[in-house]
Amino acid sequence: MIVLIGAFWFAIHLVRGWQQDLQRLRGALLLAHDQPDSFNEHVVRLVESQDLTMLAETLDHIRARRHARQVVAEERLAAVLEAMPTAIVVITGRGLVSLVDAAAKQVLPSQAIASGTSIYAALRRESLEAVLRDAGMGPGPIKATLTTTDDRKLSATISRLGASGGFVLIFDGNTQDGSPAALEYDLALHDGVPEAGPAHADTTLEELPLLALDCETTGLDPAVDRVVSIGAVLAHGRRVFVHDNRDTLVKPDVSIPPSSTAIHGIDDAMVAGAGDVAEELRQLAQMAAGRVVLGHNIGFDLAVMSAEAARNGVVWETPLALDTSQLVAALEPAMQQLDLDRVAERFGVVIAGRHTALGDALVAADLFSRLIPLLHDRGVNTLGEAWAFSGKAKGLRMRQKQAGWHSVGGRDDG
Repeated sequence: MIVLIGAFWFAIHLVRGWQQDLQRLRGALLLAHDQPDSFNEHVVRLVESQDLTMLAETLDHIRARRHARQVVAEERLAAVLEAMPTAIVVITGRGLVSLVDAAAKQVLPSQAIASGTSIYAALRRESLEAVLRDAGMGPGPIKATLTTTDDRKLSATISRLGASGGFVLIFDGNTQDGSPAALEYDLALHDGVPEAGPAHADTTLEELPLLALDCETTGLDPAVDRVVSIGAVLAHGRRVFVHDNRDTLVKPDVSIPPSSTAIHGIDDAMVAGAGDVAEELRQLAQMAAGRVVLGHNIGFDLAVMSAEAARNGVVWETPLALDTSQLVAALEPAMQQLDLDRVAERFGVVIAGRHTALGDALVAADLFSRLIPLLHDRGVNTLGEAWAFSGKAKGLRMRQKQAGWHSVGGRDDG
């Protein structure tokens, strides 16, 4: 009888382990959505069964072949553009460079011009803006003379990019000197940020307008400590609009303790000429209008900002919010360490600029984009359902409440 009971218990244990691994494999597939190179990394980290690991390798091989065909097509197009002797720059409607070739880098004066930088680092704003207005209204390309920031005149043809928005600038003359071509591009910069909200409990996570937010402070007591830096970036569901961000220092009315400087690197000298927190709160309120504020342990940031608003006489309505730490705690109840570094590693998020306000906001936005398919898999599809699901992280929520952090959820959430 003891042997039978032991065998039965062992069988149940195997079945549960297999079910958990199946769920982890499904999670790895969902995490790797739109990231074909990261699938095996997720599998190795999450799945224990050798049989399922072998199945994952087969799936990964199929996905890699499909991705390779897409890469080849993109490389051929890039090779065509690189072979052209003409200087070409593509910009978004807001003036961000989304494509620049080697010839254009030779023509334009700024060594810093690259994908994601502003065209106005190379061309004078007053000479370009009027031309872009004319090009935006006309049916075809127009010729114009543009002035560089080092006061040279360049002839160019400017064309509207069409439905993607933005413009193509082609500078006259053969400019290549035989140096290796270096095409840089990020055409996703043309993706416009959808109109914001207003978000409500029935808004789906895929269409949720977001403001990922983080602030660096003088300490960890939200009632008394001050903001020294704010970072925020717009997102919409799984899409993060990196180019639409705010990254600013704030001058507190107290000295920054060395212990805090050791973490975020901001000292009194760095914030001496910074703006005050009241104006930053007003700017954030405008950015957050109609959006859900997102962050890792965002209740702390909101509590600090509420205290700063009260201290400085700023009208401040705490926005709707989602806490990625609570969502992770609900998804992975066995996970003990929920700091941003460990959570990012768990879900394959690359960390850049850790312990900077904008860097941490970007990590939180990327993390949430990876959590959405995992939440869908648990039947969590809307903002209201995400709030309810976060409620499963009872221990974490209690600790946050005891620390004086803002309660995250709907207006009536406690």
